[in-house]
Amino acid sequence: MNSTHPDKDRTDADILAIARALGLKRLTEEFGDDVVVAARVADKLRSSFTPTDDLTREIWPVMTVRG
Repeated sequence: MNSTHPDKDRTDADILAIARALGLKRLTEEFGDDVVVAARVADKLRSSFTPTDDLTREIWPVMTVRG
């Protein structure tokens, strides 16, 4: 984890509690380990992006349809 990230010390139980609070109770019961791993990977990826003050700006290019 990024040592400057405020959520770096979340335990597995914390992550699962957040997931349950977000309505993912069944998912946490069936795939708890996967939920924890996914949350930790998402946190690492999030910390690799440069933050922006413009909350409407997407961090990836706009999708276009070719054809």
